[in-house]
Amino acid sequence: MTKKAQCAIFRVNTTEYCLWDWNLHERNMEFINGINPEYFMYQAKVHFDNIESEDKQLASVALRTAYHHGLETLFTLLGATVQAPNCVYGWILKSRAGQVRALAKRIDNQEQTIFNKLGMNRVSWYEISRRMHAYLRGNVSDEEEIVQFFAELWTRFYDDFSDEMQKDEYNSIKHGFRTALGGFAMSFGLEDLRRKTDSSPLKMFTVGGYGFGSTFLSIRKIEGSPCPKKDPHFCVTRNSINWVPENMLHGLGYISMSLNNIMSYLKILNGEDASRCRFCYSTDPEAFYKPWDIGLELISGSTDTKVTEGNIRRLGKKEIDEALEKFKIKD
Repeated sequence: MTKKAQCAIFRVNTTEYCLWDWNLHERNMEFINGINPEYFMYQAKVHFDNIESEDKQLASVALRTAYHHGLETLFTLLGATVQAPNCVYGWILKSRAGQVRALAKRIDNQEQTIFNKLGMNRVSWYEISRRMHAYLRGNVSDEEEIVQFFAELWTRFYDDFSDEMQKDEYNSIKHGFRTALGGFAMSFGLEDLRRKTDSSPLKMFTVGGYGFGSTFLSIRKIEGSPCPKKDPHFCVTRNSINWVPENMLHGLGYISMSLNNIMSYLKILNGEDASRCRFCYSTDPEAFYKPWDIGLELISGSTDTKVTEGNIRRLGKKEIDEALEKFKIKD
């Protein structure tokens, strides 16, 4: 008799998949046990220790990259937990960044139609946290505060994860380091009747500014484009973001803490004795503000002038092909 492989059926956001394997449970537990939440805390410590050194800008961008990477890991693992706790490895291997972001957005909106294997009628950060932290062994008097803590923490992490400018920044850093390092400030001055501005420091008003940050280019659609999808015409904008190393240090700590708890919850869902699983939490009700504790007057900005449909002469496919044909190598 031919041996039959085991099947796990799940969705990644709204797309169905069937994974076939010889021992789904064993491989799933092997994958879960291989998750190391301490990685991001290690990254935070190593790079923050160099934030006052001559390599401070490199240390700061390494912290920033780790923070973005941590957010991506956090919401990917949360998505797998919600939709495929019995096949975490299959869900993660099949998921794409766009699907993870789309699912996180739906969870943040508390949609009722989200497919999940946790028996939730309405999936939300609070409900995930409530179920996850129900395994605090019954000796925690402030369990509801801990549930709220992580729900609010993940909500604020989602704000950073879903921010388009931060997403573009992360892509610019990880794909070829297409960034200029260092913070930025904006200065303004009054323009006279000749449309000239006196840019001397005494005549200009400076807003914000910080020593750490990045400047990078992002793709933007032509404003007013008649093509909602796959428009060959586009423009770019120069964007700048300031960041605070101390905030990212705390953020990576709470990402590490969250990953530890998700990992423990997944083990329990897959048959591990809850008494052998460790959950981490803070007893400080204000602690979840730490990743955003140090505020800046100026966080991000772009000064490029928009390119609109009226500023361009739209080229058809034939005209574009003819322009490119000139570069064809002839035999």
